[in-house]
Amino acid sequence: MKYIHQQFPSFFTLKKRFFCTYIWPHVYLMSTMYCLMSLTTKERINGFYRRCLRIIYCLYQCSTTELHDTFGLPTLMSRYKKCLINRIKSIPLHESELISCYLLRKKVINIMATHYTEKACIPWLPKERPNKRIATLYNNQENMNTFFDKPLIFTFS
Repeated sequence: MKYIHQQFPSFFTLKKRFFCTYIWPHVYLMSTMYCLMSLTTKERINGFYRRCLRIIYCLYQCSTTELHDTFGLPTLMSRYKKCLINRIKSIPLHESELISCYLLRKKVINIMATHYTEKACIPWLPKERPNKRIATLYNNQENMNTFFDKPLIFTFS
């Protein structure tokens, strides 16, 4: 970014295209792990992103709040949130096998819970009390929810 800025200091679109082509794909790969990172790692990534924005738009003396509030440039978290929402929206279109596997797992857990709590419906499973692992599988369903079970709420704090 610094080299492109030194060679073409007033070409904002060129610097923005360079960022979107070469730098953003590497930063975008971290979006899925961002909420799991430590605070210092998040701050380092945010600092790098803000440095890139300052180089692109020549805003060297601009504070972080002015960068995002006054100039309206998106924060890294807002860009990550937008990317993840788009990715989740595209799952039903492109990854139907993932959804069918997830639904099949849920269906098996529900059938096992019915088998052991209400009536025996699977002939090859024992009808007596299940072992601890099976019991925890269908008893703790509310604690074992996956990402798809909960409403789509992103917390990046």
